[in-house]
Amino acid sequence: MPTRASWSNPDGLVVYFGKRYTENGIAASVEPANGLKSVIIHIRGEDIPASVADTELLAADPRSVTIPAGAVIKSATLLVTETFTGSSSTLDIGLTNASTGLVSDMNGIDAAVALSALDANDLVKCDGALVFPTAAAALTAAQKVVFGYGTAAFTAGNAKLTVEYFEPPVQSA
Repeated sequence: MPTRASWSNPDGLVVYFGKRYTENGIAASVEPANGLKSVIIHIRGEDIPASVADTELLAADPRSVTIPAGAVIKSATLLVTETFTGSSSTLDIGLTNASTGLVSDMNGIDAAVALSALDANDLVKCDGALVFPTAAAALTAAQKVVFGYGTAAFTAGNAKLTVEYFEPPVQSA
């Protein structure tokens, strides 16, 4: 990659000219699309922990992004990029409270996705209780997406989860 031209402003901040290139290990991103926010999270089968009961503590991936309080999840779709393997494994996708780490709903985005639905190029339309139209209300607290396995651990696999949500409107006094 060529060296980019830069200069230092009076505060000592380095300012670059031209395109910005980033190479980092962030697992998710937030992008505006058609009036919605879109959260994209990449997962690896061997990194998925065991599912836990709601209200138990489950650390969210620190590279994950936060869905704000008041948001309504419009849709969630899992695109499998590499076949998942395991012995009778199932996949739960849920949410955990961003500030406390307590699981809000371990399968609120989707519950017990069968191993047979996790082959390369499969597209899983998530239909959990926190996804519209099933969701009756907006999220009451900021949430992070969590993954968990049921029955047995996954030994391989890669996927990309896309969650689209309506952001809550900004309130003015």
